[in-house]
Amino acid sequence: MLVVCGLTLCLGLALRGHSLRDCHLPLTAFCGLANLAAAVAILARARECPRESRGWRLLGLALILIAAANLAAGLDYRFPHLLGSHNVGPVILGVLSQSLAVAALVCLPWQSAGLDRRGRNVLGSILFVGSILLILWTVTNWEEGFGSHNVVNLALVAACVRLALLGGVALLLLEQDPRRIHGVLGFVLLNSLLGAIYIALLQALERQVGLKAIQMYTRHEMQEVIVVDGVAKGIVTRDMVTGEFEAHVADAVVLATGGYGNVFYLATYAKGCNTTAIWRAYQKGAAFANPCYTQIHPTCIPVTGDHQSKLTLMSESLRNDGRIWVPKKAGDKRPADQIPEDERDYYLERKYPSYGNLAPRDIASRAAKQVCDDGRGVGETGLGVYLDLSEATRRIGLHKIEEKYGNLLEMYDRITGEDPYKTPMRIYPASHYTMGGLWVDYNLMTTVPGLFCMGEANFSDHGANRLGASALMQGLSDGYFVLPATIAPYLAGIKPGARIKLDAPEVKAAEQATVTRQNKLFAIKGKQTPTEFHRKLGKIMWEFCGMARNESGLKEALKQIPELREQFHHDLALPGSGSEVNQTLELAGRVADFLDLGELMCLDALERRESCGGHFREEWQTEEGEAKRDDDHFCHVAAWEYMGAGQTPKRNVEELSFDNVHLATRSYK
Repeated sequence: MLVVCGLTLCLGLALRGHSLRDCHLPLTAFCGLANLAAAVAILARARECPRESRGWRLLGLALILIAAANLAAGLDYRFPHLLGSHNVGPVILGVLSQSLAVAALVCLPWQSAGLDRRGRNVLGSILFVGSILLILWTVTNWEEGFGSHNVVNLALVAACVRLALLGGVALLLLEQDPRRIHGVLGFVLLNSLLGAIYIALLQALERQVGLKAIQMYTRHEMQEVIVVDGVAKGIVTRDMVTGEFEAHVADAVVLATGGYGNVFYLATYAKGCNTTAIWRAYQKGAAFANPCYTQIHPTCIPVTGDHQSKLTLMSESLRNDGRIWVPKKAGDKRPADQIPEDERDYYLERKYPSYGNLAPRDIASRAAKQVCDDGRGVGETGLGVYLDLSEATRRIGLHKIEEKYGNLLEMYDRITGEDPYKTPMRIYPASHYTMGGLWVDYNLMTTVPGLFCMGEANFSDHGANRLGASALMQGLSDGYFVLPATIAPYLAGIKPGARIKLDAPEVKAAEQATVTRQNKLFAIKGKQTPTEFHRKLGKIMWEFCGMARNESGLKEALKQIPELREQFHHDLALPGSGSEVNQTLELAGRVADFLDLGELMCLDALERRESCGGHFREEWQTEEGEAKRDDDHFCHVAAWEYMGAGQTPKRNVEELSFDNVHLATRSYK
């Protein structure tokens, strides 16, 4: 068992950092070797028990066929045309192995393990149904090939059948010889682990990439949308390694490029997240809906200085047991353990007794900002509040806290150098998600025909706020259910052979626009880096268009952002060239787009004269400081239309109607 674990660890380390396609062959080969080793052990058992040998031999042969199927699948995946384009070899071997497993089940001595006829029939039925499903799947998918999600379905069926078989064999071997427990458990666990890895690797996209039906362009960044007669017909990309621009023509374009929360500079997003793709689509006619709707997450590690380039999100699950507080007295800089209980303000529990520390994200974030603005923030910067697990530790014990949050607390310790088991954690809100994005209809098509947008890049599902995990919900529903059902009818309506050529004037114009945009950046030859401009923009956005907004602040932002953009286009320092790896160039292009987007966000926030969800206008709040909507005038989507460089965009309105669930004012008191 130790040898197997060691081999598994070595394999994992060897494959670390490689693509799924590169990992598939060695993993399936290793899985096949494990099954082959199990077959040798089973056949040895057959020699020990001649009277029971028929069942054991059939089972051993089934495992040998499974091992062969593993190897064939690995070869077929890595070298798609080696064994035929339909993955015939692995499927046939799989069907034969399942059938032999059923035959072996009939012959094995289950009575000695205490399994009666009924139990034997149940186990046999599971294997039989699995074999029938496998055969039916083979017949129904023979012509179209074994790609798409059907491969995953096959793997799931095979994994369930194998688990039932392995469980039964483990029960039998263990009953006959309890000393086999370590080997039996190792056998079952290893096969289950490898089966799970195998299923994870059988992804539809990777399968099609392996078949060369889809070409993957890694390390490429979209620079432009190609539009012909008002219809999206392709994109222009830049190779981030060679710097070359390349046009790609198509019958439809799908954008799934994520949110634009890095406009705030410090955010929980990956640093590569940007707005360039959807901003190019906006400039080509796609309406941008509700850009001011951004979500601020309340439990992030606070800012420590200008050296930071991003913020780290701490899981919201910590609020299940953690209590959030600040000192009651402004300017109190005593360590947390020296502040008595009666001098602490558990402000969420005080303001929202029904929900307490589990108040929604927008409310918890604004409450943290308010106490820090009052001078009661903690830490060197005063921009932080305590999330204290000490009471929960006393209530349920340290071991339970470690069990539930150990990985998070270790991460916090490594980042801050503070032990959260001894000192309360410090947290503060940060940009985490954007509910705004490109306007799409129910088919996920933007206002540009042929241009689809899914996930966080569109505006469709969340409104002014977002519930936890609903971003995952949107990604799954858009990608797995909606888009496959809606893009096909669109493609069906396109006349065959109507795709434009790479030498079409519209394609050349899009390529030239991209080259011109890059050359203008290199021609500036200023002194400030893109990061300096990004940091300045982030401070403007956070101060005036962050958790709380007001008319004077938004107007000030709309004054400062154009000035900063003008400075950017006159004092940008851009080293190197465009024909090489140049991350400064990449960042400069993204910052240029963030500057334009930031202005649109502030304009949208200024025009929406109400408070709702993540958009909180200080002029529109109740006497208790809660959001105050204006449904009579702003119960609509604001979809902004690009009118040209230097021109004020047009604000279009899509009215919202609620027939089944009527609008209501929420209260968490």
